[in-house]
Amino acid sequence: MKFTDGQWMLQPGVAAHYAAEAYAVEVHPDRLVV
Repeated sequence: MKFTDGQWMLQPGVAAHYAAEAYAVEVHPDRLVV
């Protein structure tokens, strides 16, 4: 992965799945679940 032109450029053959919206959030003493 390289950083250029203000974007993370992925290696060929790699796909990223970016979060679009969180529907639920749970806060626990030792973790955060989104």
